[in-house]
Amino acid sequence: MDEKQLKQLLEDIAYEEIPDDMNVWHEIRQQVETTNPRAMRRGFRLVRIGLLAALLVLATAAAYAVYQGLIGSDPGLDAVNQANLVTTIDETQAVGGDYNWSVTLHYAYADANRITIGYTVTGEAPAREQIRPFTNPLLKDSVGREYTWLPVGGGGGGGGGSGDPDELIQFEDNLGASFDASIIDGAPESLDLTLTIQLAYANDAARAAYGPNVMLPAGEATFDFSVPFIAGHSYAGPQAASASELEMTLQNVVVAPSLTRLDLCFAAPPSENGRPWNAFVNVTVDDAMVVEDFQLLPPIVPDPDSDCQQYIMPLSLVDYVESGEWTLNVTTLRAADSENVDIVAQRMHDEAGIDVTPHEMGGYMFNEPQPDMAEANAALARILAEEQQSIDGPWVFRWRFE
Repeated sequence: MDEKQLKQLLEDIAYEEIPDDMNVWHEIRQQVETTNPRAMRRGFRLVRIGLLAALLVLATAAAYAVYQGLIGSDPGLDAVNQANLVTTIDETQAVGGDYNWSVTLHYAYADANRITIGYTVTGEAPAREQIRPFTNPLLKDSVGREYTWLPVGGGGGGGGGSGDPDELIQFEDNLGASFDASIIDGAPESLDLTLTIQLAYANDAARAAYGPNVMLPAGEATFDFSVPFIAGHSYAGPQAASASELEMTLQNVVVAPSLTRLDLCFAAPPSENGRPWNAFVNVTVDDAMVVEDFQLLPPIVPDPDSDCQQYIMPLSLVDYVESGEWTLNVTTLRAADSENVDIVAQRMHDEAGIDVTPHEMGGYMFNEPQPDMAEANAALARILAEEQQSIDGPWVFRWRFE
């Protein structure tokens, strides 16, 4: 993960504990849009908060992109795993230190849209210390390219408990990270990669000395490995469409086995709350619906000087490439977090029978008893669609892959 793009925004939002059922992705994106990347540096230092990987560990029950084990809750990765396209590595490095750290790199995968790695961090600490591990994965290749994080992935883990404060308790985090592969030119047969997993931790003594959100360096593990590269299928625009007095241009589409990437350009007027516009899409192939009402995932750090941004869908659509005419229907743009949260909470109670609490960081927490998450998220999505400021489409684009 690229710390220089994320450090400051996490400092801004980490003053409070992240509840287990809190979705933090939209808050990360909200903060990062005003962040100056040039003001940050790579690597760990003594700071008041953990990095994004730590934040994801805290949010393991969130609705977005949390792995089930090492691969899961990511349809694109599920697809390549089922197709046996993932490269197994299973290399372990002992880092040692006070907590007997070790890191295992389990697998890697690379295509034209993303590179993904899965790894496990383990260690042991006295029960009294209440340790929390953090990791920061950095990826580069043999020709000097450094890869930035994509807004998909996550992980989870934990440790045991003990009534004996001196007993050594094992801790373990299973994590996955995806990186943007769009900077790769051409279609090499394979990539020679170097992955560095930086380790850090917080314990009771550090929190008492430096504050509740401290992070202390604990070493690092570096892995050198090769992974096959799978080329994508491209459509090169541009193609323009207009709706609601707004012109939108589709510049490029790249479909690869694990993920679909779209380059879209539009200059929407500022939203009422100053937040960005989220694009919701349908995709049909020869009039058959293959993606319905999907919110495109924007870059973690949008380019503030351009109306063109790279959006992704972590979906495997490669089987449709030769099936006929594709239609991308951008149905609506919705301003993020533009709803009246009290109205949403009341409607969730009245219409879905689900009690939620708006969180001051943004988003909603589902109250006890925990509802069926699929039903709860569907109800929340429906109500947000009706309550958020929107610009209605459709902006429709059609093409065939050659």
